[in-house]
Amino acid sequence: MSRSILLTVDPDPRIAARIAEIFRGEPVLNLSAGTASEAIALLRAQPVVALFCELALPDLNGISLLVSAQQLRPEVAGVVMTDRPSIESCVEAMRNGARDYLFKPISAQKVQAAWQRLARRFGPILGAHATVANSERADAEREQTERASAAFRLDPPHALGRTSLGEPLADTNENSLTVPLHGDLKEIERNLVRQVVRRFDGNKTAAAKALGMHRKTLYRVLEREPHQAE
Repeated sequence: MSRSILLTVDPDPRIAARIAEIFRGEPVLNLSAGTASEAIALLRAQPVVALFCELALPDLNGISLLVSAQQLRPEVAGVVMTDRPSIESCVEAMRNGARDYLFKPISAQKVQAAWQRLARRFGPILGAHATVANSERADAEREQTERASAAFRLDPPHALGRTSLGEPLADTNENSLTVPLHGDLKEIERNLVRQVVRRFDGNKTAAAKALGMHRKTLYRVLEREPHQAE
């Protein structure tokens, strides 16, 4: 049976060991690297199809590594991991080709749900067996993921450049953005943008400026045409 090759890149070897343990018994070959340079060497040598990458690496930003990985292997499906999540890095990761954005600590639920999303979108690339074998477990993980949300707190209000992520399912207030975490990264970004637009009372120009994106990009994220502007 052929196996999909998954590369985990994290300076903490416990992360790669944890992910390898999650996929034990599955048709997945787990490779690991602690730095971007090690990862690039493995990408040159192995037909990697999925990359789980820490955002903060010792020698290169994880998003920059993802860009390099996709240049070497355009078929690579990338997932960014971080213990310091923010709107800015989430949006930047999506713009640079990431397919998911995981908040640490890493759990089996988060990893399996991300793999399921990759499998549904890139099944032919990941391989015929690119799903978690236990369908009941997979269904449970998807259900749990679909219930999850996170609160992006604004401090001070509207200062998106200083936004940080609150605890999952945290109580929200007028200075918070609560975002569902199910679906792919584009869906997460779309939910973020919609909430920022609402926070600015529908002023899309102000929302685009706060998010650091062009207004046309904001319209594209919202799946609206520019002539529909208010």
